[in-house]
Parts: sequence; C-alpha cells; structure tokens
Amino acid sequence: YFYVVCTGQEIKVDVTVYEIPQMAFETSPVTCFGDSNGKISAISGSLPDYTYSLNGATPGSLQDLESLNLTAGDYSLDVITPAGCAQSLSVTIEGPEAPLTLADLNPIDPGCGADNGRIRAQITGGWAPYTINLYREGSLLTSVTQSDSNLLFENLSIGTYLIEIIDDKGCRIESPVIDLVDGPTQILVDDQEACEGAVITLVPRLDPPVAVYTVQWFFDAAATQPIVSSPTPAADGVIYEIAADGTLTMTGLPYSPTPYQYFATATGPDVCVGFLARPRVKINEIPALSATIIEEQCFGSGGILEITATGGSGGYEYSVDGITFQASNTFNLQPGTYDITVRTGQGCEAVISGLVITGPPAPIAIENLAKVDATCGQEDGSLSFTVQGGYGGYEVDLLLDGNLVHTATTEAEGSIAFSGLATGIYTVVVRDTGGCEISFENLTEIQNVPTLINVNDEMICEGESATLIPNVPTSSPDLQFTWYLDAQATQPVQNGPTGDVTYTIGADGSLTVSGLAPSATPYEYFVWASGTDICRDTLEKASILVTALPNLRVSNPSIVCDPTGTVDLTDYIQGFNPTVYDYNVISPVGTTMRLEDLTDVNQSGSYLVSSSAKGTGCWNQPQRILVVIAETLLEAEFNYLVDLGGGNIFQNQDIPLGEDVYFNDLSRGNAVKWTWDFGDGFTSEEQNPVHNYDEVGTFTVQLRVLDSIGCISIYEMVVNVLDDFKVIIPNAFTPQGTKNQYFKPEFRGISSMEFYIFNTWGELIYQTNSLEDLGWDGTLNGKDAPNGNYVYRGRFVSRGGEVIEKSGVFMLIR
Repeated sequence: YFYVVCTGQEIKVDVTVYEIPQMAFETSPVTCFGDSNGKISAISGSLPDYTYSLNGATPGSLQDLESLNLTAGDYSLDVITPAGCAQSLSVTIEGPEAPLTLADLNPIDPGCGADNGRIRAQITGGWAPYTINLYREGSLLTSVTQSDSNLLFENLSIGTYLIEIIDDKGCRIESPVIDLVDGPTQILVDDQEACEGAVITLVPRLDPPVAVYTVQWFFDAAATQPIVSSPTPAADGVIYEIAADGTLTMTGLPYSPTPYQYFATATGPDVCVGFLARPRVKINEIPALSATIIEEQCFGSGGILEITATGGSGGYEYSVDGITFQASNTFNLQPGTYDITVRTGQGCEAVISGLVITGPPAPIAIENLAKVDATCGQEDGSLSFTVQGGYGGYEVDLLLDGNLVHTATTEAEGSIAFSGLATGIYTVVVRDTGGCEISFENLTEIQNVPTLINVNDEMICEGESATLIPNVPTSSPDLQFTWYLDAQATQPVQNGPTGDVTYTIGADGSLTVSGLAPSATPYEYFVWASGTDICRDTLEKASILVTALPNLRVSNPSIVCDPTGTVDLTDYIQGFNPTVYDYNVISPVGTTMRLEDLTDVNQSGSYLVSSSAKGTGCWNQPQRILVVIAETLLEAEFNYLVDLGGGNIFQNQDIPLGEDVYFNDLSRGNAVKWTWDFGDGFTSEEQNPVHNYDEVGTFTVQLRVLDSIGCISIYEMVVNVLDDFKVIIPNAFTPQGTKNQYFKPEFRGISSMEFYIFNTWGELIYQTNSLEDLGWDGTLNGKDAPNGNYVYRGRFVSRGGEVIEKSGVFMLIR
C-alpha cells in the first residue's frame, strides 16, 4: 500500500511474482522427407498467461505454438512469463535423412519355365522399418516388414509386378512396372570378397537344377576369352582351376582397387541357354607395416612401439596379442619381443614380427649407503654408496639445500664417494647412460658430532685375552687415551693385575685384558680421548664378552657286533643339542665330519669330538669316542654226539641216561670264551665239553660265546634224557675158540646186576655182581666143564632204577 500523507489516502499496489517456467514438451517428426508437418506439444508445466516464442519470433499463445506445421530441424523455444522470466529450451523435429527411394532395381526373369524369377533392389531414406507390398497382375502377392535396406523377392513366375513401399511414418513410393518373362536357365554365382593371398572359389548353381550340364568360364562378357584350367600359373600369375561341377578356384589374385569380374555360361541337354552369370571378386589389399621402437628409458616405464600401416582400405586396428584390437597405433610395453597384428576395416590382417624392446635390467638404486658425520663444526663429513641398475655408467650429483655441491661419475655399476661435507640434508641425483634420471630426495643427513672415538668390541673364549684399540679420525699431535671402569670416569684402569684380572695399557692407548671369567653379560670399559683438535665431552664404551667353554662329556666305547651295522655318535655325546652347540668331529682318517653323517658311522676307530656354544667359536678340548665294529659276525652254534659203543654213534637225538654226551662248538666268528649251561645245574667253560646226565628229563642247553671286542652270542637247544637200557644174553659160547670165549650178558644203560649160572642139576657153578666182570670161562673148580646145556638167571637195575629179570638156557660148545 502507498500512503499519501497530505490526503491520508492509501493506494493498493499488487505485485505478482512468477517462478521461472519449468515446462516439458514433446515433438512429432515429419512424415516424409521435405514435409512441413512436424509438431511441438506441451506435456506439463504450462500456465494461461505464458507466451511462447520459436526461433525468436513474436511470442504467441500455446495454441499458436501447437498449431504450427514445422519442417525437420533444431529449434530454440522460449517460454515467457508476464514478468519477463523466460525458460529457454532446444527442441528437435526429427525427419528422415533422405527421401524414401527404391534403387538398384534388378529383376531376373524365371528360367526355363521354372518359378525362379527374382527381384532385387535397395531401399534408402525414409523411416525404417518398411512395409513392402509386392503386387502381381494388380493383386497383392506378398507383404513383408523389415528394417534391412536389402530387398529380395524369389521364386517368382512369369508376370507383371509392382512394388509398393510404405515407411514407418506412412510415407509411400511405388516402383515402375516390372515384367518377368520366360528366360534361360539361371546360373547363380555369389560375389566374393577376400584379402590378398586368399584362395577364391566361385561355385555355380543352375536354377532350375539339371543333372547333366557343362559350365564354361570367360574373362569377358562377349565370351571370347575362355578361362583355361591348369595347375600352373597363367600369364597374369594366377592359377585357374575348374572342377567337373564348374567350380572355379583362383589362387594368387593380387590386390585391385576395382573388383574383378568373371563370366559363366552353361550348356546341356536340359539347359535353356542364353544366361550369362557375372560374379564379381573384390580383392582387398593387405597393408604394409613398419615400426618405430623407442627403448625403455627408466626401469618399469616401458618402451614405445609405434606402428605405421600403409595400403589397404584404412580403418586400421592394432593388436599386440592378435585378439584384442585398439584404434591407436602406439603401444607402451615392457621390454620383450612382440608381434603386432594390424587389421583393416575390411578385415585383412598383416603381422610385423620380432619387434624387440630393450630396457635396463633393474631400476636405478643406491645401495650400501654409509656416512661419516662432520665433527667439531668442521666440513669433514663424508658419504659413500654404490649405484646399481639402469644402464651402466652413471653421473651423480650431490645437492645440499637444492644447490649442487659435487658431481662424480662411475663406469658400469660402481662406488661413489664424497668427502669434505658440511652438515645438512643431502639429495642425490643419478643419471645413467640411457638418459634416465632419478632423484633420491633427502637421502641422508650429515650431522655435527663430537670427535668420534672408534673402539672395537671383543668376543673371546674362556682363558683368552682381549685387546681394545681406540682411534679418532682427527690427527692430533698430543692425542692421549685414558681408560676407566665406569662411564663417570671415577675409576681409572690401572696397569697390572687387579684381583684375577690383568690390564695392560699400550703406548698407542690400546687396552689388553686377561683373566676375565666367563659371563653372559659383557664386561664394559670406557675410554676418553684428549688433545689438540679433539672435542669430546663423553666417554666411549667398549665391551668384552667372555664365552665359557662347554662341559663336553662322551661315553665309550661304542661296540657294534654286526659288521653291517652303524653307530649313531650323537648317542655317545651327552646332551647333544645342535641348536645350542656347534660340534667339530674328526674321523679316524682325519677328516671333519658333517652333522648329518654322525648318525650313520660305519668305520672303526677313534673319533675326536669338541664343542662350542653356538656361533661363539669357543671350542673345548677334543674327547675321544672309540667305535669298534666287528669284522665278522659272532654266531653261537653247537651239536652233540653220544657214542653207545660198537660204532653206534648218533647226533642231536635223545640222550640215554648216564651216557657221555660230546658237545661240539660250531660257532662262527672269533670267539675267545665259551660258557656252557647244560640245564641240569652243571656248567663248563671248555670249548668242547663232555657231560652226562644223571636224571631223566628235558633240559635246555645254552652256549654263550664272547669274542675279543666283547660281543656275545647265545645259542640254545632243548635235549631229552631218557632211561634207555638194553640187556642181551647169548644162547651159546665156545670157551676154547678164538671168539666168544666168555659167557656174559651184553647190556646198555644198566647201573647194577646179579648174574647166576647153574648146571642142569640145579647146582650154582658161577655168579657175579660186577658190571666189569669178563664172564664165565667154562670151568668148574679149575677144570673144563663138559659140553651141554646150562641155565642162567640175572637181575639187572637200569640207571633210572627199573629192575629187569632174565633167565634161560644156553649151550657150552668145545
């Protein structure tokens, strides 16, 4: 409201605020090429007071806009509010790129009375898909819908035809009238397209088919230059071969910018002659290739292969594996050998092989970096390292705070050293002979440090002496070193013995210490340096580690009774533990043995073993392990014999009670001692003892033999002892003969007897109870007894106590 003070009047003012329009539109395309029937229609967002301007024309209403008939093209549309707020859009009225046209109309008459006529044509322009109607004699014969521009109707009979084409938007055209008449037998041969070097095959087919026919090929349409079939090249360098079925095969056709054309005729009993086939052959050129190789400059960056292709149809694609192709002719590849395939837009491929990209074997690297800091504010720092990788031969810049300090060169892989350096952080730049430059930023820092005291640490074995030798990098005319037992320099080291330890300080400041006891903790000593140009306010520590000698114990001897056996020496080294101790074992022939050989020793002799704590090198005195391996195997064995007299000897059979048993040692090896146990409580140490058993039973006889190196072998045999006896009494004897002069019983296994002889009157004429008695000599009271019969009776007791009684009659014969 506007208030007028002098009149007191309020005037109302309306303000309308419009949003910027947000309308959406759709378009309708033109129907046919060149039409003016495209439309623009609003979809959403319109308001009644909006106006519309197309391509900057005078604004109008929405109705005015939507009533416009527009040609195909791009338009600018402004939607304008009363306040002048505008929405600007671009809209497109679509239309076909070209007028709907039927081109390359090629009718082929039906051949030889068959329904095999054809009509070929090309559809261009308009809107796909197309509805194609074929009329014959004014009637619709067939209708198809397709998006393909190639049009083909087949199997047509004689007649008058017309083709109508209606595109997707309703635009319509017609072909001229097409008359198909009865023609010759058709020879159908497909056109071919191939690359240089391909074998071309033209296969004729007759329509309608016939059984007997001959196809002849020509170079010209007048059929005056026949093609001659031959396996050898013709004058043009091409091999032409014609098969019995008329197939023409051509080998070696060169590239030609224009297609080759050949002509074929057919003859035969059922062939309607007059048709001339005109197949075309297009030979595409294979491109020529060359390559530019840029070697890899820095390791890992890859080299460059740039391929140049000439010839062919263009549209080149490139592949490094023959599978995946790219449009670019440049490849970034790691060092190696490559074959590059180039393919033209027509699919012809060429390969350029054996393209080698080389490169450095490894990246440029700095190794073995070592520095010495500057001392006492002087420029006496140094830096050294080795350069490796890249292309051998290097130029090396040393920079401090971005400023070049030194430059050095080295051939191939080599060492670089810079000296006289001030404090600061240094960068190293390396360039190799291949042009690769690598910067090692802030590689190291040279610091300002007090005078460096270099002194060695020592590791010694129990009982050894250690010498600590100090030095400084600065040359000082009055340099002096002082040794202390503590870091606070309150306990100076005195020359000479201190308890069990002896200290010797040399004129050069070296300290020799002897008599230190073994300890797991190093002994610490501290050295001070003084003199001109020496700036040092702290002591430098040195340490001596004294390692104890292991307490090595071995056991002896190791005796192996099997000549083929071996000894595991580790079983004879007490506490054997190669993870804690190192071992040195010397064989009997003086060679040092490997640990893995200790478990399989097969040689007799003395083995010397010493040990040290792992990695210390402190060896104790060698100790001997005696290994004795038998030269022959000791094997106990025996047999036994029993002699029953009269040549009756048996071996390893049942033993008669009380008989002498002869045991025979059959042991193999070098036995020196024999111990027999007969199983009845009796033993013997003879090699071949004789024993008799006085009781019946089963006994285990054991022979235990011992050889000179202490090997033992035992052999056992079970024997049976039987109460085995026998008594035989003769039935006659001849006292005055040369044999059988005494009458007596023959027996075995008898311990006692009573034997009596009587005459036929029952008078006792002889008796004995001695087993050793010779027997009756045939006399009675000192006179010869007469011939005749006599009676005997005997009582016998076996060694086992069994009683045997025998009686009978015998004859005395003189």
